[in-house]
Amino acid sequence: MPCRNCCAQNPWATVVVREDAQADHLSEELDFSYSHDTLTGLLNRSLFETDLRTLQASEYDSMVCTYIDVVGLHEINNHLGHRSGDAMLCFIANAARKFFVSSRIYRIGGDEFVILTPNQPPYSVWVALDKMRAFLRAKEYEISVGIQSTNDLHRLDDAMNQAEAAMRQDKQAYYARNGQERQLRGLNEKLEQTLTEKRDAEHFLRVLAPKYKSVFVVDLKTDRMRGVIVPDYFQKILDTSGGSFLAVLQQYRDTQVQPAYRESLADLLDYNYIRSKVLTGDIVEHTYKKTDDTTFRVKVTPYSRSGSHIDETLWIFSDEGASLTPPQTK
Repeated sequence: MPCRNCCAQNPWATVVVREDAQADHLSEELDFSYSHDTLTGLLNRSLFETDLRTLQASEYDSMVCTYIDVVGLHEINNHLGHRSGDAMLCFIANAARKFFVSSRIYRIGGDEFVILTPNQPPYSVWVALDKMRAFLRAKEYEISVGIQSTNDLHRLDDAMNQAEAAMRQDKQAYYARNGQERQLRGLNEKLEQTLTEKRDAEHFLRVLAPKYKSVFVVDLKTDRMRGVIVPDYFQKILDTSGGSFLAVLQQYRDTQVQPAYRESLADLLDYNYIRSKVLTGDIVEHTYKKTDDTTFRVKVTPYSRSGSHIDETLWIFSDEGASLTPPQTK
């Protein structure tokens, strides 16, 4: 700022120097972004590579190198989304800060971390890692770990390579150990699903039982059947029929159906007739009365219209007077 009488003969001015706080703040932010991981806030790979060189000339007596790989990040990203994967990485980063307060912690890759702990015995690092693993497992997160210590910081690169190799062995052992557990878990889940489906089917059949008395899958080519719902009287006939459904059906008609309705059921004994109907999409259906005067209906439908089940048919015998009522709950 020129003085009041500034001129060629009096060329004086006042110079004011001030600190630009905004510029300093921007410089600090740039320095932080160059040296820190944007997601976790840990030191980044760029600074790790710089520190790996500068630490070789440091005055530390020893260094413990810990290499960590996050297990399952790829699967979490694929199945739960990258937001869940990012949340896991941040949780692991905070756990590392919690258990390695005096160490330098780096995120050097998508799922890889490095911890450099100076002037500490390897045992104390293992203790901290065990606590960190237990903390992560409570959240159902898993890590693979490799540790290598060195008293010669000029060989810090070699120690890091050995820690990484140990981590990969730990990772292979984890997958070898847990691969079998996952297979057993998968089998158990499939078994549980099968049992659940069986219970559902049994409950469904109990609901149908008042109305649908008998259901069979019958192979028209072999005259063999599989029972879906088999009442006692049908089972007794089956036990003496030699496995022939025609024999069962004929004995049922002759003993369980009133004489006035037996002739109308004759076409059920003709498999050629049944096949000609069901293969064209028709349903063979008859209503009749049993000897106890109850009204029954029998329906024959295709089991499948293609493949190896084309000759199979579904036979449904229902009590027309019964209603579908759920079983009473206790």
